[in-house]
Order: sequence, then C-alpha cells, then structure tokens
Amino acid sequence: MKYIFTLILSLFVLNCTSNDRHSDEIITKKETINWSSDNLGDVIKRNQSKPIMIDFYTDWCKWCKVLDEKTYTDITVGELSKQFINLKINAEVGDGGFWAQTYKVTGFPNIIFLNGNGETIHRINGYAPPKDFAIEMQKALDLNK
Repeated sequence: MKYIFTLILSLFVLNCTSNDRHSDEIITKKETINWSSDNLGDVIKRNQSKPIMIDFYTDWCKWCKVLDEKTYTDITVGELSKQFINLKINAEVGDGGFWAQTYKVTGFPNIIFLNGNGETIHRINGYAPPKDFAIEMQKALDLNK
C-alpha cells in the first residue's frame, strides 16, 4: 500500500512540475517592438501613408521603464506595432525637447500617434497595460483610415 501511495504521489508531483514548465514557456514567448533610429522630421518627410507611433520618455521616468518591460514585450502589442513606424524619443536629449513641445507633451510616458503627414490622430497619456495599450493602438489605426 505504501508503494502505491508513493507512486501516485510521485506521478502527481511530476505532472505539476511539467505543467509549471509549460506555463513558463508560454509566458516567455514575447515579441518586442522594432524601434526606428530615424529622426522624426526625416520620417515625416519621407512617409505619407503609414501611421507613426512615438514614445516620448525620460531616463528618470519609472512608468516609462514599466511600459518597456511589460507592455512593449506583449505579443499583441508587438504584432500591432508592425503597422506603425515606431520611434522612441527622449524628451530631454537632443531635439527631443523640440518634438515634445511641438506635440504638447506634458508628462511621461506619453505616446503620440501621428498620421503620415505628422498630424496627431491619437494619444496615450501615461502607462497602459498591454491589453489597454493594444486597444488604443487599434483606435489609432482606425482613426488613420
């Protein structure tokens, strides 16, 4: 009887362990956004059709880092990002301050969606978790039509 109990307990533990391993594999399947290193002015000059997603951030912004770690690594957000030209602009470096002022950025993170002509079509003020961020991205795509 002891041996049967030990065998059943061992099978149960092995099953739980393999389920945990499988769930870890699912969690790590993440896609990241392909960020362009181009200057926003150049992107607007060359582009006339594809919408632009700009992440205005600062180095000291905690929620900007959370956005990078949690939202931008989400598969759905990554897939939707393929329909945009994606730019990250540090609002305190180089011409980042000029662009932040141009698009009336008042806090961070601030995600601005532009049409191909550089006009604001949508914006996300502050952090948004992946599901909410994906919804806002889709709104921007719909508004760009």
